[in-house]
Amino acid sequence: MTISIAAPPITLPRSIYIEPTSRCNELCQQCPRTLLSREDDRDLSFDNFCFIVDQFPILDRVVLHGLGEPLLNNELPRMIRYLKARGTYVLFNSNGILLNAKRGQELIDAGLDEYRLSMDGATRATYAQVRGVDAFDKIWRNVHSFIAMQHEQQASKPAVSLWFTAMKENLHELPGLIDLAFGHGIREIHLQRLVYFEQGLAHSKQALFRRSTREELELVRKCEELCKQSGIAFNAAGSATPV
Repeated sequence: MTISIAAPPITLPRSIYIEPTSRCNELCQQCPRTLLSREDDRDLSFDNFCFIVDQFPILDRVVLHGLGEPLLNNELPRMIRYLKARGTYVLFNSNGILLNAKRGQELIDAGLDEYRLSMDGATRATYAQVRGVDAFDKIWRNVHSFIAMQHEQQASKPAVSLWFTAMKENLHELPGLIDLAFGHGIREIHLQRLVYFEQGLAHSKQALFRRSTREELELVRKCEELCKQSGIAFNAAGSATPV
């Protein structure tokens, strides 16, 4: 007697990351793109994007970033619209340098769900030191104009949040960054853990996770309370609490 056993169904991911570009307009001193060998700079074409996406019958969530700056790819709004037509939740992290009025309107019109601003300092000097470019003032002008545009249009999306890579080099500026975020209408802040590989600022001696001093933990607790008083959601990526 022959017994046939049916193969179990293949379960594909329903949440994926797609990198629209490997190009970037910053030289972050904690980023492998700046400090390690990498592939040649290039953008993902819309056709190749569709080829990837169309292999997944169900996509609940797509994150449109990797190591590059997503706004450098002019096809990004088209990619977002394609995903939104499938009912997918779409988000990405961005440095904000290219968030001008034209691109901001394109993101609103495309239906982007989340725009995550990466910001690693509360002063122009610290930002330039960590990010390798002098763009601090321009970014905050862009953010201010973008959120004002959303208010004028009563656009609830994308939700704008701030993502801070915490290091010993910049942790002292977190209270000032909370004030900046509040003043510009951002009501959600996330503390990110440094991923280190012993080059530049991406060094284990800069890490806070399981290496924090009592003073550093106390500063984070004070920031947590400051956010609570200001009505800002304060979270840590991958953890129950910022501490």
